[in-house]
Amino acid sequence: MIMSRLSIYYRILAMALFIIALLSFAIGLIGRNFFDDIIRQQLQKRGMEIATNLASAGGNYILMEDVYNLYELVEQTSTSREDVRYVLIADSKGRLLAHTFHEGMPVGLLAEPFDFAEPRILTFRSNEGLMHDIVVPVENGAVGYVQVGMSEAYMRSAIYLHMRDALLIVLGVCVLAVVLSSRISAVITRPIRELATVAEAITKGQLDMRAAV
Repeated sequence: MIMSRLSIYYRILAMALFIIALLSFAIGLIGRNFFDDIIRQQLQKRGMEIATNLASAGGNYILMEDVYNLYELVEQTSTSREDVRYVLIADSKGRLLAHTFHEGMPVGLLAEPFDFAEPRILTFRSNEGLMHDIVVPVENGAVGYVQVGMSEAYMRSAIYLHMRDALLIVLGVCVLAVVLSSRISAVITRPIRELATVAEAITKGQLDMRAAV
């Protein structure tokens, strides 16, 4: 094995680097699980606020079936927030009044017109990753409801980018610390290694060998 041919100094150095890599991987895994929970909670909270504001602003438009202003409302909401992937507005009978799908409404996405007296949150996997589907009733469902789809992709990419930079900095600092400490250790132990070399030479009969004071 390669390790068996290395000196104790390089074995210790290799072991230290391995431990650093293992620790960085463990920290990254723990941090990812932690941020997954944070992303989910914050995204659902943000989506609930967006849907509630839409329900408040679009109530009169739904009653008057003002499709133009409803489309203006959903487009402004969709374009101003990167994590909002779609917005649907329907009346109390489940008729779709406005949406953000310019190339056609996906089959099965519109919520069934059942009792939406309370908000509802569903999570499903899409081609863009996890999607949080949030439904908020308008006037306890008597007028209609607002349906908002929140994607985790944007928030994940932003957080993971910062987490990657932080891990790289930590890893770089740890490697630098190992290298510096190993160099300092080499300088400190050099006289002992030289003395050991001289002692080994003397045991082989080279009696003229001398060690520096």
